[in-house]
Amino acid sequence: MEGASQQQRSTNLKLSAGPVTRPDRMAFFDIAGSAETNVPSRFDDTPSGTYVQALVNPPGGEGLSLLGVRYAPNSEVARHKHDVPQIVLVLEGEIRQGRRVFGPGSGYYTPPNVPYKITVGPEGARLLEFRATPLTFQTLWLDGSEHDTTTRDGS
Repeated sequence: MEGASQQQRSTNLKLSAGPVTRPDRMAFFDIAGSAETNVPSRFDDTPSGTYVQALVNPPGGEGLSLLGVRYAPNSEVARHKHDVPQIVLVLEGEIRQGRRVFGPGSGYYTPPNVPYKITVGPEGARLLEFRATPLTFQTLWLDGSEHDTTTRDGS
């Protein structure tokens, strides 16, 4: 059982991060021309320095998704895990996980429920996140702060 000091937040980017992609039709996207949605802080509605774009966004409970993500320079994503696997490909800038550095063209696969933390380089970073699921997944924050007991939906 997870400790009480962890925060779970359902992430539902279907409506907030971009148009829904119909599974029975071809879809086209342009990461440079798509609007970004600011992801609020997990503690309140202040900006977090993370911006997302739903590039492939299926409407139902099944389907593949592709999320464009941009991080502000020198930002940090606290230790967390998701309930679904993901593949991350860095397009611009750099991110770090511990001593590992990922720059343009490199990336990683994260199985479900494997914790990780991201530190962003001084120029910020832009990446793609691919999931074999729609853009509805859970994020469990593991940094142990006093605010980590609230549940948040729809962000």
